[in-house]
Amino acid sequence: MIFLIYLVSVVDSVIKLAEILAFLTCVGGAFCVFLGINEDEPNLRKVGKTTLFKIAFPLMLVATFTPSSKTIAAMWLVPKIVANQTLQGIPDKMLEVLDGKLDKWLQGLVEEEKK
Repeated sequence: MIFLIYLVSVVDSVIKLAEILAFLTCVGGAFCVFLGINEDEPNLRKVGKTTLFKIAFPLMLVATFTPSSKTIAAMWLVPKIVANQTLQGIPDKMLEVLDGKLDKWLQGLVEEEKK
């Protein structure tokens, strides 16, 4: 349980790291591609394309499709809260209490008007 809480709290840092690494990899790969075009070095151009598609693209996917810590917490907690029978009974009890208090309050208003 503690490890799960740790993973949920770390996921935002992992997303940021993936975003930064993807950006830097794209810049480096683009630099290699353009340098390879200008200098007519096919090996450098190949390295740039490999860097862009084999490293940057998966990092972009990780950064895009990894849910944030708030989303993970909501996906984990909301079904447990909805399925909890104790919590579902609270609104019914609250409505009964409020209904009784409202009846007493209305009776008090009616008696005051009669006086």
